[in-house]
Amino acid sequence: EAWRRTHRSVVGSTADTSFLDTTAAPGLNLRYEVVAVDPWVNASPAAGSPSRTIPLTVGTPTTVAPVTGGLLDVDCPTASWCVALERDGAVRTWDGTAWSGRTQLIPRRDDGSPFEGLSRVSCADPTFCVVTRTDDGSVMVWRGGTWSQVDIGDKAASAVSCPTTTRCRLITSAATVLELDGARVVGTTTLPTGVEWRNLSCGSATSCAATGLTSTAGYTSY
Repeated sequence: EAWRRTHRSVVGSTADTSFLDTTAAPGLNLRYEVVAVDPWVNASPAAGSPSRTIPLTVGTPTTVAPVTGGLLDVDCPTASWCVALERDGAVRTWDGTAWSGRTQLIPRRDDGSPFEGLSRVSCADPTFCVVTRTDDGSVMVWRGGTWSQVDIGDKAASAVSCPTTTRCRLITSAATVLELDGARVVGTTTLPTGVEWRNLSCGSATSCAATGLTSTAGYTSY
């Protein structure tokens, strides 16, 4: 029988001279032991093998083209669903095989500014995503296969994280964290002032971390 020593568990048995462990996860350093067992269940001393690391595999890159103004952000809650933002206010989705055509979420700006428009995207799953904007106090919400605009107040959001389909957190330019249920703002939290809050990540509906820049320290967290 073959043993994997990660947590020392039996991974299988065979009557052949080789065995393939199909349960091994990529990136793990593994060591195997082989024990011979006769019909009377007498086991031989374990024979070890050198450790092996299962390589991580990366799929063939897919080019999104043509792209107007470049891509801003992308989020992939599953291997068969991604949302990518374009600088001119459009989005594309990935279905695991190919990228969709462009969907224009907001009008193209007449001044062509690359710094105003869509900003960040976070998806809880393929049915729910939130996209922030730098030019407006609203967000774009993907729900039930359609995009809609949801007002969040008079300040634009600079970061978003959606751990579930009913709860997102957004950081606004006023150093405030907004709690969004997908249709409306249902709560607010004030962050310490004097920090340019830039990034946000929520592991659950009740636990988040935020990072930002200050004039005295490169990065701070909350």
